Amino acid sequence: MPAAHFSKNEGVELASRHGNEQAAQMLVQAQRSEAFEPDSRKRSTLADMRKDFEALQKQQPRWRWRAKVVLAFYTLARIAGSLPFTRNMLGPEYLCRKQPCYEEAVDVGNVCDAIFRPLVTGFGLYVFIHRMDRFSVNNSLHVWSLITLCCLALPLCDASEYICYGCCFAVVGVQCWALCRAASRAMLQARARGDEAVWWTACLLHANACMVPLGPALSFVGLFAFAQELPLPRTVVTVDVSFQVFNVIVLSGMVGSTPMNLETLQKLAELSGFGLACARVAFPGHISRGAADCVVSFPGKYSDLWDKAVSSVAQEDAFSLACVFLTDAASGLGRHANNPETPGKCWCQTIYGRVPASTYLSMVEISTDESGKHDQTLAFKRADAEAMGQRLLIKQHQGDIEWEQELAEALQDAEVRCIENQDRAPWGCQWFEEWKRNVDRAAELQQSLHVFYFQDSKGKGKMHWDLLANEKARHAARKDSGLGASQTAEVAYLDKIGLSYVEHDIMEFEAFLTSQT
Repeated sequence: MPAAHFSKNEGVELASRHGNEQAAQMLVQAQRSEAFEPDSRKRSTLADMRKDFEALQKQQPRWRWRAKVVLAFYTLARIAGSLPFTRNMLGPEYLCRKQPCYEEAVDVGNVCDAIFRPLVTGFGLYVFIHRMDRFSVNNSLHVWSLITLCCLALPLCDASEYICYGCCFAVVGVQCWALCRAASRAMLQARARGDEAVWWTACLLHANACMVPLGPALSFVGLFAFAQELPLPRTVVTVDVSFQVFNVIVLSGMVGSTPMNLETLQKLAELSGFGLACARVAFPGHISRGAADCVVSFPGKYSDLWDKAVSSVAQEDAFSLACVFLTDAASGLGRHANNPETPGKCWCQTIYGRVPASTYLSMVEISTDESGKHDQTLAFKRADAEAMGQRLLIKQHQGDIEWEQELAEALQDAEVRCIENQDRAPWGCQWFEEWKRNVDRAAELQQSLHVFYFQDSKGKGKMHWDLLANEKARHAARKDSGLGASQTAEVAYLDKIGLSYVEHDIMEFEAFLTSQT
């Protein structure tokens, strides 16, 4: 039983287990019509899809233009309303040395603040309006960034804003050093892996690290001037607000060639040493010399029962378990084994045939309120995708247009990966070679073999060995099957070599365990 195999809907099922905990299974379903479409039709469909997306992106809704016009008038109104208040009253210490006199004069700092601060905040809001294809209301990073820009665009800021800031330069220095160190480490690893998205994100993290001490420094200047009642040029406020706007629009991913998302940030955290610590234990099977029974096929979707089976075999050695569970590249996931019946080819052509390109696409959809529950599952999915050469696509905070673009690009990439791997199963067939070796050993020890089916489906879904690669025959058998995709190949092989076995409903497994212990 590999860590990845066909699902009932001809997709890819990735089982994730950690110790004896419940498995986290996520299913990537491929459209049945796509599975039977010729390659030329798939390519034309993807090309048409890309054209539709580009045309849709060019059609900007009217409200965007109206919002831009309103923003332009608001910015001009702020400038016009601020310019009359740019004059300062200069006293005798500035004008007259011999007699008191007063005169109003234009303050250059106030003029710069009156012009540049509305322009900078207006530019920040313009970026969000213009790049609404990247904006998603489900992305808290986007929402809070937009709220921050709206607050900065209000004409309410003066030097007294700095009194709200705290300044602890020791903490700021540590934060800056930690961010630079993490970003540098991630940049080196991302460049080695050729991951442009993570490299670009690490560059932005470096920019953010530089802004960490700059913000409190400006705040300290403003706080000192406010406490001492010293005149403070409005230019300081303008610079501070400008840096905040730049920080918001860059780190929110609204500018740049690569959209920022939580997936990239999580990959950056993993490369920086702050990733989720998780591990799955591979199971190569266990054949007990003193056992009388051997489970040779087990439906992996019943994860709790599978964990009980592994625990029983490991702790009590009561029976043999020939099933194999591969979790990563080191254990054999994604690896292929030569088939002696077809020299120069692996088992994939015999037991799977040509797999659809959709098997090279691993897709996960995470809702906003449940994102915290999927950390471990996503870590497993990333490890599986890397081991199997799949394209991992996570739908979480993207806008509709951005998601459709990513999906179209991912489908094209999956098709290229499938062709490069000669249309073989991405999870490989090393699992079958190891399973076959375990079965042969159990047969030598004359152990009784046992096959477990889905609930209420005992005996259903069996196929002839020579028909496993036949797409139509496989599709017909999967309509009402009691076997998983890998189990179908296992049972077909048992029938091929003439080994007898006892068939069970999965609901009989508890009784089987009791009888063995």
